[in-house]
Amino acid sequence: MELMCDYLYIHLWSIIGITISLFGLIFAFMANKNAKKADKKAKDILNKISVDTNKISVDTEIIKNRLEQRALEIAKSTPSGVELKPEDRKIIENYENITPQTAKEWFLKGYAAYKNKDYDKAIENYEKATLLDSEFAVVFYNWGNVLLDLAEMKQDKTLFKQANKKYEKATQINPEYVKSFNNWGLSLFYLAKMKQDKNLFEQAIKKYERATQINPKHASAFSNWGLALFFLAKMKHDENFIKEGLEKCKRAYKLNSKNSYNLSCGYALLGEKRKALHHLEENFENRQFDVDYVLNDEDWKNYLTDDDFIHLINKYK
Repeated sequence: MELMCDYLYIHLWSIIGITISLFGLIFAFMANKNAKKADKKAKDILNKISVDTNKISVDTEIIKNRLEQRALEIAKSTPSGVELKPEDRKIIENYENITPQTAKEWFLKGYAAYKNKDYDKAIENYEKATLLDSEFAVVFYNWGNVLLDLAEMKQDKTLFKQANKKYEKATQINPEYVKSFNNWGLSLFYLAKMKQDKNLFEQAIKKYERATQINPKHASAFSNWGLALFFLAKMKHDENFIKEGLEKCKRAYKLNSKNSYNLSCGYALLGEKRKALHHLEENFENRQFDVDYVLNDEDWKNYLTDDDFIHLINKYK
């Protein structure tokens, strides 16, 4: 009996041991299965995060490219010397503190500096842009604009000559670059005034002529052309140049009625007072040139004691 009990006791513990081992195997299997599920779920989450991150990266790149495209449009379309619209200024301001990687980014960083009147920084950034892309015509044009502004402020002949070279480079790259021909003409014109050089006036006229050949609707080029002819007329003492200049100013006025001042000067030089004062008043209404500017313009020296002229001046003081 005792042996039987021992046997049963031993057999019972064997069964219990086997059962425990089975439960262990079952738990291990279940744990492993759950671990695989958890691992798969984690991988799915990571994949989703990766996909979302890639999508965000792509979306960010699209936004960046669109912003850059808009900034370039602003820089190309805004005339030199004209203040940016508030909404356009905000876009350009994005490029003030960037670390440029491309020629376009260096250009936009330079343009932002130019609009903040940081001329030295603008020139530095434009130069870096051209080192990356030596055929970037817009950069050379804007570089010329910076130099032209500085030349006017400092009345520096060397800076005018440097500006001329940048405009020339821009037109070599793009022979149809209307704005560069027009501003090249302006730079030559200002230099001609400083040096009282007939040849430079004639060179300026050729640039304006080229600009209007490319774009027959470029009002500013016609107006500038007319003004250069007025100066040439005074140097050569030839009224025919005034008449020719007046025709250019009429063309400019027809294209854009805000181009009234040079037209008024042409009529003043020819002694046609009624037309001269009519267009001068338009100038005041359009707030183009103020009274002080007019009084210091030698085109009006013969009208300083004229009652009608004085009345008009007093009206807009």
